[in-house]
Amino acid sequence: MSAQDEVTEFAALLRELKGRTDRSYGRLARRLGMNTSTLHRYCAGDAVPVDFAPLERFAALCGATPEERLDLHRLWLRAVEARRRPRGGAASPQVPDSTASDAPGEAGRRPPELDWSSQGRTGTVRIDDRGRPFRTSALEGLPHYEYDTLNRSWRARNN
Repeated sequence: MSAQDEVTEFAALLRELKGRTDRSYGRLARRLGMNTSTLHRYCAGDAVPVDFAPLERFAALCGATPEERLDLHRLWLRAVEARRRPRGGAASPQVPDSTASDAPGEAGRRPPELDWSSQGRTGTVRIDDRGRPFRTSALEGLPHYEYDTLNRSWRARNN
């Protein structure tokens, strides 16, 4: 089974569970403490969460049986692994495959997104530098980046 098939199967179960409830994506997302668009991306197969905890809460809200929860966990593990596999070529040594840009030659690849919450507010931040490689750790001699929350963009930081 291809990586995309595994993610599609995972997303299909999420949509099936969501379909059992009369709640909108927005209502479910609020109950889960996440952004509505993040939940929608999970159900559409556009993103796979790095942690299973929100999926466990999602399954409970949708009335999943214990067997369905186990199935969801199994499919999530396969989808996470599928997203970690290289996609048809070597990635830049500075940028892991999962952080590849939406550049035209890299169809279907998206930069990672960070769900955040602060003082009762939540949101999602796309982590990219307009397709250019960046590092998230502060290694000696390499540029440091920080996220400018006012302008909603990454910028190089002068030390």
